[in-house]
Amino acid sequence: MTWFKVDDKLHSHSKVRKVLADDPAALALWVVAGSWSSDNLTDGFVPDHQLPWLIPSGADELAQKLVAARLWKRVRGGYLFHEWDADSDGTKRNPTRVEVEEERRKKAEAGRKGGLASGRTRSKPEAPASASATPPAEAPADGLVEPPTRPDPTRKRTTISSPPPAADDAFDAFWATYPRKEGKGQARKAWARAVKATPAETVIAGAQRYARQRAGQDPQYTAHPTTWLNGERWTDQPALVPTTSSAEWWNN
Repeated sequence: MTWFKVDDKLHSHSKVRKVLADDPAALALWVVAGSWSSDNLTDGFVPDHQLPWLIPSGADELAQKLVAARLWKRVRGGYLFHEWDADSDGTKRNPTRVEVEEERRKKAEAGRKGGLASGRTRSKPEAPASASATPPAEAPADGLVEPPTRPDPTRKRTTISSPPPAADDAFDAFWATYPRKEGKGQARKAWARAVKATPAETVIAGAQRYARQRAGQDPQYTAHPTTWLNGERWTDQPALVPTTSSAEWWNN
């Protein structure tokens, strides 16, 4: 799980005060979109097609108010949080996708090593009983076996958490990004085949490009996710027309 971090001075920031005075719903969009971006590791990018899912109505108008307040920037295919990962003086804000994935990789590796160490411990032969060891209790005279003792809830137990399902995380990131959500089970199977030969990051990046391409288009012509994956559509290189001027786009 990742976290969308909000500065404790947010309530008094001049940009936020401006948004609150104009339309408080715009700040609600900013918070919900921040949570969505953190969950899907988009590094502060919010695609156009995602806006209606984040707030019930007026999403485009509210997004423009965030741009006017300089909390968001308009970029090709969507919007970008201002200073998502760090502010102008270098103070850290939200973790980037690369940082989150590296942290997950380290935890998975630690879990794997812990599991191996636990397996080695269990496989060691038991030491022979010493002469001073307490002899086992005799069975009751009637031949019945005593019931096992109940577990002691006061005893501390050490558990080793299993590694996080990295493959599922990657598919979930793809699914959150892809603009058409139908046939998730079939798409998951197609995803498993796709990432055998292609890095998951490459497929997800292709899905992000396709989502930007389909933004504002008739959804019935958006490819089914299984069809898109089976066709290796992440290799497509669509010619997109930026929504801002070339100079403004590169300056962003």
